[in-house]
Amino acid sequence: MDKDSNRTIHKLDAARSQLQTAIQLWFADGDPVSIHTLTCAAHQILHDIHVQYGGMPLLFDSVFVKGDRRAKWNHAVKAHMNFFKHANRDPDSNMPFDPSLTEPFILISLYILEDAGAQLTPEEMMFRLWGTAHNPEWFDAHFGQDRFAQGIHIEALAKLRHVPKQRFQRMCQFLIRQTALGK
Repeated sequence: MDKDSNRTIHKLDAARSQLQTAIQLWFADGDPVSIHTLTCAAHQILHDIHVQYGGMPLLFDSVFVKGDRRAKWNHAVKAHMNFFKHANRDPDSNMPFDPSLTEPFILISLYILEDAGAQLTPEEMMFRLWGTAHNPEWFDAHFGQDRFAQGIHIEALAKLRHVPKQRFQRMCQFLIRQTALGK
C-alpha cells in the first residue's frame, strides 16, 4: 500500500494542486481539454470558498452581470467545464472549444487565492504576469492591472507580449533562481 493512500487533503489544497498542474500543462502546451477541466475544477472550489467567506462572485453568479441575464451567463461560462466532465444527457455530442477561454478562469482563480492571503507560487506568478501582459484589456481599476503587474514598467510589459510562452517561462525561472541565489 502506498504511504500517501490515506492522506487528508483540504479543499483549498486540492484546488491549488489542480490549478498548479493546469498552469504547468499550459506552459508546456499540454492538452487543452485537460487544462480547462483542471482549471475549472479548481476555480469552482475557489469560487465556492470565496463566496462562502463573504467575497463577491467574480465569474460564476457574477454581480457584474444583470440578474435577469445571470442564468444565461452561468450556462455559457460553465458550458465547456460541464461538457468535459458529463455525458449523461448527450453522450454523442460535440462542441467547439477555444482553449484561450481557460486563461480568465486561471487569472480569476489566482486573484481569489491572493485575495484570501495565499502566497502565490513562482508558477502562479508567472502565469499572472503572462496573463496581464497579453490581456491588459481584461483588467480595470477595480480588478487592478497594477495589482497583477506591480513594479513592471508599462513598456517592459508590452515587450513581454512578443515572447513565446515557453521562453517566457524559462526567463522567469532563470530570474527566480538568480533571486534565490542572491545574485
